[in-house]
Amino acid sequence: MERLTALSLRWPWLTLLISVAFAALGAWGGARAPVSAGAYAYIGADHPAVTEFESFIETFGGGYPVIVAWSCGDTADPCKSVFDENSLLMADAVGGVLAGVPNISRVSSPAQTPLLIGTAEGIVAHRFVEDGQANAPPDLVAAALSDPLWVGAIVSKDASIAALVVEMTSTNIADQFAVIEVIEAAIAPHETRGFRFFLSGGPWIEVAAYRGSMHESQTVGAITGIVIAAVVFLLLRSVPSVIGILLSIGLASASAIGLLALLGWPRDPITTAAPTMILVIGAADGIHLLTSYWRHRREGRPQAAALRIAAQETSTPCLMTSITTATGLLSLLGAETPAVAKFGLLAAAGVMLCLVFTYSVIPVLLHLLPDSPSSALRETERWDGILASFIEFPIAYPKSVLAVVAITTVACAVGVTRLESDTNVLQAWKTTDPTRRGIEFVASKLRSLEGLEIEIAAPAPVHDPAVFQEIARIEDALRITPGFASLRSLRMSLDRVASALGTDRATGGNVGELLALVTMSDGASVDPWLSFDQQRVRISIESPSLTLLQRRALIERTGSILSRLPDDYSYKVSGPTVLRLAMDGAVQRTARTSVAASTAGVTVLVVLFLRSFRWGLLAMIPNLVPIIVLYGLMGFWRVPLDHGAVIVAPMALGIAADDTIHIFHVYTRERRAGVNSIAAMRVATHEIGRAVVTTSLTLALGFLGMTASNFQTLSDIGLLSAAAIFSASVAELIILPALLAAVAGREVDNGPTQGRAA
Repeated sequence: MERLTALSLRWPWLTLLISVAFAALGAWGGARAPVSAGAYAYIGADHPAVTEFESFIETFGGGYPVIVAWSCGDTADPCKSVFDENSLLMADAVGGVLAGVPNISRVSSPAQTPLLIGTAEGIVAHRFVEDGQANAPPDLVAAALSDPLWVGAIVSKDASIAALVVEMTSTNIADQFAVIEVIEAAIAPHETRGFRFFLSGGPWIEVAAYRGSMHESQTVGAITGIVIAAVVFLLLRSVPSVIGILLSIGLASASAIGLLALLGWPRDPITTAAPTMILVIGAADGIHLLTSYWRHRREGRPQAAALRIAAQETSTPCLMTSITTATGLLSLLGAETPAVAKFGLLAAAGVMLCLVFTYSVIPVLLHLLPDSPSSALRETERWDGILASFIEFPIAYPKSVLAVVAITTVACAVGVTRLESDTNVLQAWKTTDPTRRGIEFVASKLRSLEGLEIEIAAPAPVHDPAVFQEIARIEDALRITPGFASLRSLRMSLDRVASALGTDRATGGNVGELLALVTMSDGASVDPWLSFDQQRVRISIESPSLTLLQRRALIERTGSILSRLPDDYSYKVSGPTVLRLAMDGAVQRTARTSVAASTAGVTVLVVLFLRSFRWGLLAMIPNLVPIIVLYGLMGFWRVPLDHGAVIVAPMALGIAADDTIHIFHVYTRERRAGVNSIAAMRVATHEIGRAVVTTSLTLALGFLGMTASNFQTLSDIGLLSAAAIFSASVAELIILPALLAAVAGREVDNGPTQGRAA
């Protein structure tokens, strides 16, 4: 790294030109990467839960709709009821625009969806809009509001909200974007008339989550940059230092995102957070370099000499710390969640690029920009006294400090066992966000965001009396299963017109005749529930928002009931709840594997750096304790473990080990010179303590800047990361001195060294 600094100072303008060009190329490539979201980003397109759901959608032409809801009855609404003329004609107009759009199989709404009425003469299919004219007689409105296939699907029971249900044939995010854009264009003219629309449904949530993550990452990135600039200036009091750090981490972020295009990976709500994370993490190397630089300037060295010595002094530990941080992040490559694995690689690459730009761009800017060192030198002197006093307590009372740490760690380890994963889709946004509030409003009035889609394959067509009776028996058992909010099926579609045959319900004896009557009146009405060959039947079940354990129990109960089918029947269970359970499982397994892999990888690197297995394990204690405490408190407070939270531990562990390496780099140098453990620790704190505090405060406050995001996942990553890093730095300056003081009497002549075995 010192050679890179020397070359950069020799050709400063060429260095800046190459750096900016490299970053611009990366940003251009990242902007051209395709997009991904939802289960397809979080568990992969080839996951069984995803492929089975896609097969279900293909069979029944729906099951993953966009919900376009609107309200009526408020004084500001242009309609008092969803069956008003204004409401019905608007729905007919929007539905007409959407009809025939690629990747849309059908559109249901109160305007065009036929209401089947059983009469003595047969079955009548009534549409509330015919030939551009609205016709909503009170008796038919009452019939619609009592029809279980209408209520909760396309109208609310109080007629205050209705929806166009846009069924898609594609689960590709690019197709979903295209459909959403058509929908937004179709409803825009009606919004100017006063209609209030609320979008919901799986495709909309995926598109909204991606849009939100992109917007929030840019906004939060700017806020984080401002926070980092302010903290660095307050702690270093040097404008060129601030500019150098911001430019180096900005160039690294832009360069790293280009890996998406290079590897052919799509962007998703998790990987969009990578540039912001790189902005925060990458500041550490620059702060260590600048802290050393200003310390040597205080000692009277000229700028060129101070830069050369600072680069020489910090390059080895910064290289090692960058490797440990990258190792912690690369542990995420083993994640079952593709988005998390991609984030790990992008962030790791960004960390290493930050190292390169730190030792090239920052020295060049310090060389080119004029600066008065007086304020930075005074700040350096003030910090020396503060840190010298800070570490005296753990050195004086090591046993008391370690006892408190042990008790706290054991207590928090109990909390870790209570930690649960939860990938509730609404947690992508904060409770005050308009997108979330709109989705919750639709869910409260119409359909839930969770539920199961069941496909039963029979050995004969469903009009066979024995087949219909068998499926009806299973449906009755499912209907009374605890945890289900509502159930819709082919049988319900036939029940509502059974009066045409003088009976109340569809049975094995009349199913064939009812199917024939319905097909003659409106054959499309059974398409959502019956396959083309009539041997596969759909049962759609909605459930309230569930926890991980509730999802698992509900699916197990459903499977137990379906297993009662005869051997010549088969079934598949898919839908939003199955996808959520798969994502929950992936999060749990990712958390376990990434923490284990990052702990092992970082420990090996620390051991190799210290060249002592015993001292390497000792040095890891201050790094592991904060992670246990963080996850333990999450378990006690019932903070769910989601895709954002699983990133925190490997990242924080790698960053925390950075401080250990920097401190031990100086500590081992003093021990080789014959200084005893306590004195060596004091020297290390004198030289490195300020950089430790500065980087920790910068990183912690930088991550806290992410909490300004309305995107809850990004906000959670920021808060958890800030807590982990701040507690890790405190542990470094308290636990590590206490450990060294506790073993000093036995280890005075056997401390860790570099260049010989300890």
